[in-house]
Amino acid sequence: MDWQMPVMDGIATARALHQNPDQEHLPLVIMVTAYGREDAAQAAGDLAIKEILTKPVSSSSLLDAVMTALGRETISGRRANQRLGEEEEAIHHLRGARVLLVEDNEINQEVAMELLTGAGMVAEVAGNGLEALEKLAGGHFDGVLMDVQMPVMDGYTAAQEIRKRAAWSTLPVIAMTANAMTGDREKAVAAGMNDHIAKPINVREMFTTMARWIVPAAPASGDDPGSPAPVQAMDSPDLPLSLPGIDTHDGLARCNGNRTLYRRLLGKFRDNQVHVLERIREHLQRGETEDAVRQAHTLRGVAGSIGARDLQWATQELESALLSGNRPVDESLFDGVEDRLTTVLSGIDALADAVPEPVVSAAAGGTNGDRETLRTTLERLQMLLEESDTDAVEMVEAMHGLLAGRPDLLTSLKKLRLLIGGYDFEAAMEVTQVLADQLGLSTTVANNRSAP
Repeated sequence: MDWQMPVMDGIATARALHQNPDQEHLPLVIMVTAYGREDAAQAAGDLAIKEILTKPVSSSSLLDAVMTALGRETISGRRANQRLGEEEEAIHHLRGARVLLVEDNEINQEVAMELLTGAGMVAEVAGNGLEALEKLAGGHFDGVLMDVQMPVMDGYTAAQEIRKRAAWSTLPVIAMTANAMTGDREKAVAAGMNDHIAKPINVREMFTTMARWIVPAAPASGDDPGSPAPVQAMDSPDLPLSLPGIDTHDGLARCNGNRTLYRRLLGKFRDNQVHVLERIREHLQRGETEDAVRQAHTLRGVAGSIGARDLQWATQELESALLSGNRPVDESLFDGVEDRLTTVLSGIDALADAVPEPVVSAAAGGTNGDRETLRTTLERLQMLLEESDTDAVEMVEAMHGLLAGRPDLLTSLKKLRLLIGGYDFEAAMEVTQVLADQLGLSTTVANNRSAP
């Protein structure tokens, strides 16, 4: 049952069903909404809604919702394990691949680059289609991830130019777009692209799609690190489970569980999008409709990347109105985006004021202050392992953020998660001691254990 409908909305309909004395068998009701789970749940109140499904709806999310409503969570869990296995297999296949990421938005660049390099690939960035052609001419790449809406030269045009050259006729080119419509894949294929990935990025779908087409010319050895295992969002002072207007579970999942990256993206979103509506209005006043559409398109994409789904869908309505060419645009569409954007920005500001984002060297070996932070975190991890405390996994996640510039150490972090999950704290302690040696760090816990 969709929530927002004319004449009688989904909640009113479900309530009428439950209050109908002639209704012998009450069907289970799954509410479908583009406005966020929390809003729908609050509107439903005490009404017996079995599950809430958010748009856009995929086949997997639909099946999960039906299974959950029927009390069949174990089936959903097996499907989740199967999907994780598919992702790991895809990552193993892609290790060592040289990938060109063509993307003009800074937030999308950062998310994609973290995911690609974390999975053992070598990646470079081009800011538009023309720059992509120049980079392709200057070096070898095994595949291209191509955004479609960019200034200077868009992705469709760039793909057509790529296919004109015999040397690139078989180069895998995969479209990346926030327009997750049925016709988008056909449009991408018509331009010469091999496949289509929807934004905001779903990590598993991105890797499995890439693995269908991209074959590394120089595959990495089996000793090279793969992608760290995703870590579920857990409530903590640095990242609460909920921020106003933001689903942090969703946003963190799109960063593959990397809290440090996610906090960084929230800050960049605040800095880059605080004046976006002013920019859109200015473009419209100057008759620059294409630029106004691009600003709205970017806002929609990055809102989805951080988990601000209400803002994402409100912006989609505004973008659609801008694309229609009807002028003037209904002012209520601007108001809807402004209300949701203000809510999101206020939450990010409050988080930044309460817990300032840590400034940490990505190379895990820079300033003395950075090394001291790393040593303290490692020592805290070892103390938790000594106490057989599974909260140690949160320290592993903190270590992942501190070691983002050291892909050679990510395998050890993945092993730590597995050992802690299996309650093998002694073996996990041995891994931390190896890490300390590799980093040239001395910790009090390790020293005490080695003392006679």
